Amino acid sequence: MKMLFRTGVMLIACTFAATSTAKDNSDNVLVQMFAWWNTVINTDEAFTEAGFARYFTKDAAIIINGKVSVQGTGAMVKHFNRIQANTDFVEIVLPFEEGFESGNRIFTYHLIHARENGVDSTSHLMGYAVIEDGKIALVNFISYDENPDTRESS
Repeated sequence: MKMLFRTGVMLIACTFAATSTAKDNSDNVLVQMFAWWNTVINTDEAFTEAGFARYFTKDAAIIINGKVSVQGTGAMVKHFNRIQANTDFVEIVLPFEEGFESGNRIFTYHLIHARENGVDSTSHLMGYAVIEDGKIALVNFISYDENPDTRESS
């Protein structure tokens, strides 16, 4: 039984390795979108539906911790313009801490640094994006915020 289990694990690992590649480069639509997003969020320029439509399908959903945060490129405009107005600074750290692609999914572990009302924070996000016809159709992340009291001081 133990040998059968090991064989199964090895088979799954080999299959996964054969179908996925480590990738965090400008050819990746998720990285491209995050780079664009980082540029817009920290300027006076507002997010637009045309901007989101370059990277997302019209009905794309962003799910964080199991809940739909926003769905549709029109709703993304309101959602992210509100975040832009309420924060002093936000950066999705690129390159990702880790990232790879498998089939039509881009998996990532990345950080977001932010400042709101003068208070710095770091969020850790892990999950994936589903790509359809070269655009993001779904983002599904789990997120947790570092406790400011436990962060290392610089």
